[in-house]
Amino acid sequence: MIRKRLSIIDDMVLSRLEATMSRQFEQSPGDWIRMVRLALRMTQAELAERAHVIQPHLAGIERGKIDSQVTTLKRIFGPLSCDLVVEPRPIRPTKMCFEEGRVVTR
Repeated sequence: MIRKRLSIIDDMVLSRLEATMSRQFEQSPGDWIRMVRLALRMTQAELAERAHVIQPHLAGIERGKIDSQVTTLKRIFGPLSCDLVVEPRPIRPTKMCFEEGRVVTR
């Protein structure tokens, strides 16, 4: 397998992606789409065509102006070679949530 040498730009983009991984929960889906798209050197028009969405809609998602549906985000992340994972994150300790929700009957 031949490994491609990274250019300075590739190295900068990868370091930016690695830096954002540490604060991944602060990033919106649009931020992730833009970062990965740019890392792959893909234009909005190319991604929109591959994801079967119109380019202005994709631009709106990237800017955070459009709150897209999960199915649309899956279509966009697919051509970026990414899976979209949706999982709940408790805003309080889990034990606290379960204790408050539990009804004790005797």
